[in-house]
Amino acid sequence: MTSPITLVQLTDTHLVPMSISRLRGFPTKDSLAAVLAAIQPYEPDYLLLTGDLADAGDWEAYQQLVAMITPLGIPCLWLPGNHDLYDRLAQTLNQPPFDARKSLTIGQWRLILLNSVITTNCIGTGQLSASTLAWLHQELQAHSTHPTLIALHHHPLPTHIDWLDQISLLEPDTFLAM
Repeated sequence: MTSPITLVQLTDTHLVPMSISRLRGFPTKDSLAAVLAAIQPYEPDYLLLTGDLADAGDWEAYQQLVAMITPLGIPCLWLPGNHDLYDRLAQTLNQPPFDARKSLTIGQWRLILLNSVITTNCIGTGQLSASTLAWLHQELQAHSTHPTLIALHHHPLPTHIDWLDQISLLEPDTFLAM
């Protein structure tokens, strides 16, 4: 029997540059610091960051993220959200403990991280491209004996929160059918 894996998911940190320090009056860096302090006693095996890590894709915000997470020494998987700038995110989160893999086995589980960001969409909805869906299908087939956790930024099912459902995953039926 394998030992349990503790995975902590964090999303929508919306970090801003220190010169701004607050997003709509809210101190996002302080909030993330409090969350990171609260999870440390659980000694998670992995952190899973599921997008909107920076509010406007600022370099400084991503550097703050690295400075806050690196000392924890917890392997960190990540994917972008609609507020992130993927190229900047990928350039900044390119060293341990950050892991850019989007498909891996942890214990008996398979983890698959999908990019649902539409880079030309300023509204915030997400979509899975045909190539992403084909890759997902291939991954699921290749590892069909593993329980699988699939992570993406945009939710495929209604939350019944009006404003949130306006920025959900477009055309989720093919994804859900898989």
